[in-house]
Amino acid sequence: MTSKPDPISLLGLSPEVKILSVEDCPSQNRITLDVEFEPEEQVCPRCGSHHCVLKDTGQTRAIRHLPSAGRSVFIRFTPRRFACEDCRAVFKESVSWIHKRLQMTDALFAEISLRLTENVSIRSIANREYVTPCVVKDVLDLAAAGKPAELPVALCMFDFRAKVGTWDSDIHHWDSYAYLCGIADGTTGVLLDILPGADIACLSDYFGSYTISQLSRVRLVICGMNGIFISVARKFFPSAVTGIEPCCMSGCLNAAMDRIRMRALSNPAGQEPGQSAENQLSLRETARFLRIRPSSGEIPVPHNANAQERLSRVLEVFPDISEMYTLLTEFGAIITSDWPGTVRQDLNKWLEHASSSSVPEIRDAASTVRHWRGYLLDGLEFRDHCICCMELMGTIRAFMRVSGCSHSFEAMRNRLLLICGTVHPASPAGGGRGFHPSCGGES
Repeated sequence: MTSKPDPISLLGLSPEVKILSVEDCPSQNRITLDVEFEPEEQVCPRCGSHHCVLKDTGQTRAIRHLPSAGRSVFIRFTPRRFACEDCRAVFKESVSWIHKRLQMTDALFAEISLRLTENVSIRSIANREYVTPCVVKDVLDLAAAGKPAELPVALCMFDFRAKVGTWDSDIHHWDSYAYLCGIADGTTGVLLDILPGADIACLSDYFGSYTISQLSRVRLVICGMNGIFISVARKFFPSAVTGIEPCCMSGCLNAAMDRIRMRALSNPAGQEPGQSAENQLSLRETARFLRIRPSSGEIPVPHNANAQERLSRVLEVFPDISEMYTLLTEFGAIITSDWPGTVRQDLNKWLEHASSSSVPEIRDAASTVRHWRGYLLDGLEFRDHCICCMELMGTIRAFMRVSGCSHSFEAMRNRLLLICGTVHPASPAGGGRGFHPSCGGES
């Protein structure tokens, strides 16, 4: 005969807990359990003495627990008060399966902490656990982590735009959309910290708090195409190699192609009247094939005959676009080629070809590439570290798109460190969380 399952174990409660009654309230979609349990050994919070005796009982208390049967569950009990025989302090009893700082059980706290590491919104977590979003945010607030105690050998710095700010009561709107700075390990692709700004003052304050020996541990700096990052790298990591991500240069070339394409769309002169509209339509439909992919350095290739025909027509009718398309293809081959190879020679030939062009957008792009040439070559030499940083940025963009981002900088920082960093969630004991010892951070 099959034994009937124990409701205590099904609800994830301690075996010492005894359910006295169950109050079902379908209108509020909640279940309330009246329970009692034997008192545990108490330790005086003032002096640490174990000589504590039962004094009296306090007011009835209700805490949240894991949902059951599609309803929220509350556990109601009457806490006891104890008195210390040594220092005469009076305190409420401490229960091992109840969170020390939040009105919930450790089981619910651990479940919400685990959900916070997933790329879902806070509201989705709240709906899944049958709690309010404020409860999820309370758990997230305990996930505060300090900055890493040690900097990695390969350091990545990148900026991204996020919807954080303060409420402006005059215009009844959030003062949002600021550029933040991410600090990551270029070897593992782990997010280490997020700074509230990407300006030189914020970065100087951050890295200035490290000692000279800690700063000297960094041997490679990978950053975006930003003069502020280069200045900070020269100041704090003078002996490290500094390189920029090739994807930043790909974005510059894509922008040049977009300017040429928009000029061709707005100026159909020189084309036959009957073919002008058709050629412009082909140019609009093939726009995605005229850009280089920053993640792979390749240009998308049309797979069907119609798209191939339209692309061939565009390259034949618009000579400026054809020239830029050739340069994009050559640049993609350079940044995807094996190092060392002939990358330096190929890049010099590419610059010579682009600089001699009669198209002003191409000459401007060549000037930008020449300015960043040394940093670009260093970034290509350490391409594996750049790929780790690019994948991390892709994860952050996915978080912004899927999960949304809080207007609070601290909440967004804690959430991103939970998702993209090797950081443990806060412990049920009520303390904050810390970096995993394997990444040399604070525990």
